[in-house]
Formats: sequence, structure tokens, C-alpha cells
Amino acid sequence: MSTEGGMQVRRITRQIAGLSAMAIVLAGIVYAITFARFPWHPIDYEGRRAIVDLIYVVVGVYVIIGVGSQAIIIWRVRWLAKFYENLIAEREACRRQNDVFRDTFIGILGHDLRNPLSAIQAGVSLVRKQGKLDARNQDALDRVMRASVRMTNMIEEMLSLAQTRLAGGIPVKREPADLYQVIHKIVDEANLAYGHRVQLQIDDEGGAGLWDGERFSQALANLLGNAIEHGEKNTPIAVHAWSSDVRVFLEVHNEGVMDHPGSLFEPFRPRNGRKKSGLGLGLYITNEIVRAHGGAISVVSTPDVGTTFRVEVPKA
Repeated sequence: MSTEGGMQVRRITRQIAGLSAMAIVLAGIVYAITFARFPWHPIDYEGRRAIVDLIYVVVGVYVIIGVGSQAIIIWRVRWLAKFYENLIAEREACRRQNDVFRDTFIGILGHDLRNPLSAIQAGVSLVRKQGKLDARNQDALDRVMRASVRMTNMIEEMLSLAQTRLAGGIPVKREPADLYQVIHKIVDEANLAYGHRVQLQIDDEGGAGLWDGERFSQALANLLGNAIEHGEKNTPIAVHAWSSDVRVFLEVHNEGVMDHPGSLFEPFRPRNGRKKSGLGLGLYITNEIVRAHGGAISVVSTPDVGTTFRVEVPKA
């Protein structure tokens, strides 16, 4: 029963208890009037008995009507509370069905879009290898390639989102690997793409553990892409990694400030008022990957120190 319905029933129950107590008190008074023999009483015993009988009838009718009406109200309140609970359950079931249909549709659509995009990228690569392009055509070809890469990234985000919701989380395949090697690889790729803005510091050699290298590469690439997009232009991005006996820690820092810090790890989040380059799923997917490894991610963002994402994951 809902909280409001339960409060109503308890209130009515207290009213019935009050009526019953009042009836008992009245009955006691009536009993005393009926059977007490006071010499100063102006009415004889038979007269008092008739008055008492009348009082009994009035009180009895009052109690019967009151209790009966209250019982009907209780029954109606319980019925309405049950009806309301069933309605909420039906709405929740419909919402879950709609969510499953939507996520399935997103997964199918994203999967089917991969093939034409792969064909576009393969065609662009083939034309590049042939050469003999003037500057104008080369620039157009580069724009096509960049657009297809952005679309590929958005499709991968859509597929990860659908997989997360349908499977209750992003599945990971943890295998023996060195997480520091994964970090080195992604940082090197980011420096090639963004002009060597990423500075890497690794304090020890404790990166060995059980990891899903591909998923962790995706998570770190999302963090670096977010730092480059929202950080101050021409300022370095700092990546710092270290370990304990059982955990690995990773921090990604930039000089920018993130708006809406409470919703950074939600899907389709707001983006600082800037033009979107994706779907707003990168940090959500990163959080899900870290959670799937049994870890946690947090963020601190202030105008004084900038923005720092911190990841900590167990080695096994």
C-alpha cells in the first residue's frame, strides 16, 4: 500500500478506536445512572431505566453507523491503494518494454551502419594511396575521412550504450595484461592526433593485472578526448598513473572547468554550451567500463585547479 493510503487507514483506525472508547465511557455512565440508587435522585428507578434504554439505543445506532461508514472508507482506501499500485506496476512494465525495444533498435541500427562507413573509409584510404590529388581534392578527402571517423565513434558509443542497458552493464573480458602498456599506447595515439599535448607520468612498474585491454583503451581515449575538448587551448593534458599492491590509480588533468559536474557520467549529458562533437556518451561509457572492472571514477573541477578525473581499479 502507498504511504498516503497507509496514513489514511491509520487515521481512520484511530477514529474508530476513539468512537469505541467513547461508547465504553458512555456505557459506564449509563450503567451508573441505571443501577445507582441515590435518595436525592428526582426520577424513580423505572424512569431512569427508560431513559437509559433510550440512551443505549441512540449510542448503539451512533456507533453502528460510525463504525460501518468508517469500515466502508477503509475498504475504499485499500482498494484505491491497490489500484494505484497496480497502475504504477503496469506503467513500469511498459517503460521497461519500451526501453528494451529502443535499445535493441539502437543496437541493430548501429551494427548495420558499420558496413557502409567501413566501405567509405576503405575507399578514402585507397584514393589516398593512389596519390595525384591537388590540394583542394586532398582537403575534401580529409574532411570525408574525419567525418566518417566521427560517425564511427558515435556508432561505437551507441552500441556500447545499448549493450550496457540490455546486458545490465558493459561486459568485459579480463585477461593478464600490463595496464601501463595500454596507457602508453593511448597516450601516444593522442599525441599524434592532437600535437603532443599529453604528458605522461608513471611512478612505478605495477601495472600487471587482469584487464580488458580494449575496453580500458576505450575508457582512457574517452577521458583524453574529453580533456582536450573541454580544456583550455594550447595547455597540456597531464596523465598520471601509479599503483599499490592491489590497485592501479590513474588521473587525467586539464586546465578547463566542467559544467554540470553532477551529471558528467549520465548519458546524453549537457556539454558546456559548446558545439557537440559526439552524443555525450563518452564519460557514461567510461564510468561503466570502470565499474565493470570493479573500480570507481570521480571528478574534481574548479576554476583554480582545473579538472581532474581519477580512476582506481583492482588488479584482479
